[in-house]
Amino acid sequence: MSKRAEGEVHFTNATGERVGLRLAKAGRPTVWRNGTEHDWNQHWKLWAGDAAAPIKLGWKQGELRVQAGGREFRGALREGRYTFENR
Repeated sequence: MSKRAEGEVHFTNATGERVGLRLAKAGRPTVWRNGTEHDWNQHWKLWAGDAAAPIKLGWKQGELRVQAGGREFRGALREGRYTFENR
């Protein structure tokens, strides 16, 4: 892990792939994958939260749901304990 500036961090995994994140005071953070800045507009529907989105993360609710390939993953964090299930 390397820190380039306050609010920014970069990671390199064992195979050399890299990811970086810069927090934003407002709006979306800046994300890099292998040195290329992520285009939020290209993938926004994944995170928009509408009924058809395959990934749902309730804001400050501690719940994550991912639906893909006819399967569903649900995870929840409650009182410091994380539970999950695959369907």
